[in-house]
Amino acid sequence: ASSPLSAKLAVLSGGWAAEQDAAADAALGFGSALSAARRLSAMGMVRGQKERPLAGIGEVAGEAMYWLLRLGRPRDAALALEQARALVLTDMIERETLVRRLREHDPALAARYSRLVLQLARTELDALPESAGDPHPLTYLRGRLDQARTVRALRDEWDAVAERLGRLPEFRALVAEPSFDELSRAGSRVPLLYVAAAGRTGFALLVTADRDAPEVVELPGLTQAALDEIAGRYLTAARGLSAPRPGAARWHDVLDDTLRRLDEVVMGPITARLALPGQVALVPVGRLALLPLHAAPAAADADVTWTYTPNGRIVARHAAVAAASAGGSRRVLLALDAGSGGDRLRLVPAVEAAVRAHAPGATILPPGAATHEAVLAALKHHDLYHFNCHGQADQKDPLAGHLRLADGRLTIRDLLGQRLPGRLAILSACETGVAGDELPDEVVSLPGALLEAGVPGVISTMWEVDEMATFLLTARLYELWVKDRLAPPVALNRAQRWLRSRTVAQFDAYLTANGLGRWPRRYGARIAARKLSECVYRHPDHWAAFTYTGV
Repeated sequence: ASSPLSAKLAVLSGGWAAEQDAAADAALGFGSALSAARRLSAMGMVRGQKERPLAGIGEVAGEAMYWLLRLGRPRDAALALEQARALVLTDMIERETLVRRLREHDPALAARYSRLVLQLARTELDALPESAGDPHPLTYLRGRLDQARTVRALRDEWDAVAERLGRLPEFRALVAEPSFDELSRAGSRVPLLYVAAAGRTGFALLVTADRDAPEVVELPGLTQAALDEIAGRYLTAARGLSAPRPGAARWHDVLDDTLRRLDEVVMGPITARLALPGQVALVPVGRLALLPLHAAPAAADADVTWTYTPNGRIVARHAAVAAASAGGSRRVLLALDAGSGGDRLRLVPAVEAAVRAHAPGATILPPGAATHEAVLAALKHHDLYHFNCHGQADQKDPLAGHLRLADGRLTIRDLLGQRLPGRLAILSACETGVAGDELPDEVVSLPGALLEAGVPGVISTMWEVDEMATFLLTARLYELWVKDRLAPPVALNRAQRWLRSRTVAQFDAYLTANGLGRWPRRYGARIAARKLSECVYRHPDHWAAFTYTGV
């Protein structure tokens, strides 16, 4: 059965078996809960209904992983972690793929299917409350009966359509659980590194195309309790950055401590025990998805380009698009908004100059012209979307996370359902990569929305970022991707290493050589030598906020 109750009962069953140290029964219970959540997500037509069964799914997946590994089933353990990640996002992408296929081969059935999806979604959205708020009980009961008849008729029609669609692999993918062969194919594009905590210990599982099972590394320090403690302190400090009087010194201390702990319990053991390839896609499960794993010292110093991906299926789907665009055009759209008052961005003219220098044919929407309507219209005709503006996450309503434009906000809601041809999005604004912490595995964020819209790669930020550091990083990124034709993830990795290792004197020379002005501060003779030799952006606060999601 696929119901919220059945999912909860499966979790309770798994928990009881775990207390008895009954590995097979624990794996069955937690695995059944994951399967139920997967089916419930696929059956829901609207995001709100899809998300209800997904709360806490990361912890359930971690427990399923642990007990499956205890049973010597590493392939199934990897699949358990895959099932827990980005179910809503994957469903939306699969549904769009199905509609495209139907439009090619059976337009009438495609129209009927799309109409049913919409009608069922509206029925869910318009559902009456469980208790009568109407003063006349009979009126309420009639409404409930009418609603039940409508839903029953729609479900009957849905069953008839589903029977016709059952032969299509695209339709079966909506409710099917992933296979390890799918993960291996994704690993042939970019090796996948799943990382998850459990109650007793954590694990990392590396999936590549050349092995018939994942490589497994135990992470004894990565218990669920340890993860909750690390994430809780980090998230509290990160949210404090947007307060009226942020504690920068305290934030640096917390970030340093977070990266030290992540180095000890996660990335240190991983880099020491795995022979990692040149690029690795991290698939962090649960609250790990909210933490900067790529910036832990062992990871930052490794010769690896780290990216993040919602799950392996999304890697496989977007890799073909990314490969097709590797040698293609670089049509750049730059949307600028300087803000106002005390938070006004000072370097907007410099950003425009840098883009014009490295991408002469760019379409530039200057401050005042980058409106909601203008941006959405222009997105459909470009390959790179660069937003240089203010942004903000919304922890209470993740879908309200936004970029600030001339006439208001471009939200995650605005992007969902769009179909975009771009290869890369650069979100040069604060908190553009922050997901809601109630459902961290669902990647409800601007990068997630852009991936759903078809953009294979997104550069975003995990916290408030320094404007000068952001400008230098993006200017260098343009050189490496547009001019030197490096792959976007590699270009970001190189730009970050450049930013953290250069001195003030080198930045000044770079700006001058590229016609981008000078270093904004001048120093007296007494301190000039010391100041000019400083690597002012060495601290992770300046470079580690930038992450690459996708391929």
